Amino acid sequence: MDESEPVLVLVIDVDDDLGNAGIKTPLIGERAILEAVQRFALQFPEDSDVNAIYQGIKLYRELKSTGANAYIAVLAGDPVNSVRAHMRIITQLEEVLGKLGLEQGNVKAIIVSDGAEDETVIPVISSRVNVVSVKRIVVTQHVGIETTYVILGRLIKKAIFEPRFSKYFVGVPGLILLVGALLAILNWFTYAVEVGAVILALAMIVRGFSLEPQIEKLGASLKAFFFPGGEHYHLIVVANATLTLNTIIALFLIYYNWSVSEDVVHRIGYILGYPLIIFGLGVIAFQIGRLMVYMEINRKKMYDETLKLLVTITLMLAGYVLGDGLRGLPVHPSSDLLSSVVLESGFLQILFGGLGIIAMLYVYFRVSGKYEATSQNSGEHSDTT
Repeated sequence: MDESEPVLVLVIDVDDDLGNAGIKTPLIGERAILEAVQRFALQFPEDSDVNAIYQGIKLYRELKSTGANAYIAVLAGDPVNSVRAHMRIITQLEEVLGKLGLEQGNVKAIIVSDGAEDETVIPVISSRVNVVSVKRIVVTQHVGIETTYVILGRLIKKAIFEPRFSKYFVGVPGLILLVGALLAILNWFTYAVEVGAVILALAMIVRGFSLEPQIEKLGASLKAFFFPGGEHYHLIVVANATLTLNTIIALFLIYYNWSVSEDVVHRIGYILGYPLIIFGLGVIAFQIGRLMVYMEINRKKMYDETLKLLVTITLMLAGYVLGDGLRGLPVHPSSDLLSSVVLESGFLQILFGGLGIIAMLYVYFRVSGKYEATSQNSGEHSDTT
């Protein structure tokens, strides 16, 4: 090392433990630092910053004994905010360089710290001076503790704040807790372990087979389906809410009355009764909401939604009359009785009659050119639904 080149020994206290003893930084010069470290050691003798400062003084004296143009200073950051800590250390470094009459870029610096956390500021200091060495003080009986703490802290931060990790380390446990709480409210907590195991298994399968891209595409498609564009966003919200509520009611009715009969035919007949009507009305409300949105932004999709709405009405009515016939059958009916119900209940007439009308409407829309006439006007508003 050229003896004429200035060498600055910098002791870093990034979390400003010195401030707890009322010591203001920066500290410049051996005398001021010795006085400060003695005050600090009397109040916090167990703090490893005491050892780091004494090591800095020792290193400074060794450099001076070799004739080096050496200086020493102590810089402190902030106990809470790491960004503010780095900015404060840069400000103090510039203050030290100004008071010592040293030019930025022409100073070699030796960093002394008591752990990995203090060394996070090295890249910031390197923007002002040339860092040539880093001296870390490891106190006996303290080996690896702070390094382990810093590593764990970074891993926990990644697990919480980075989306690629948080969805597994925070999202999946949160979903399991939510489902467990809902099951407890419904007095079904005995199923919590099974449901939690299913959720955890699904998360492991998705991660293990790298299915995230496919899941994201499916999520984007579902979002476009349930929330198409347009100004009448409130209509879609009401339609989705109605569909969700009616689906829950229908499933509850099926679950609550599943044991109304042990006969499979009667159970199917019951499902094709009020549960089907309630669920069908929810689907119809959902489709009407989409139809009203598409009336303004995409006429082609408006015609498609009209056809889908008619299909839903047809299936709902056909299913209901079939269920009404099945519910009137005796227990364990013969195949002849089942065939007669299907033929005489009106199920086939409604089904094929409705689908026939829908097919003719589809042909009409095609022949009349309604799809082509609206495709140019609605191209920029179309979605993937």
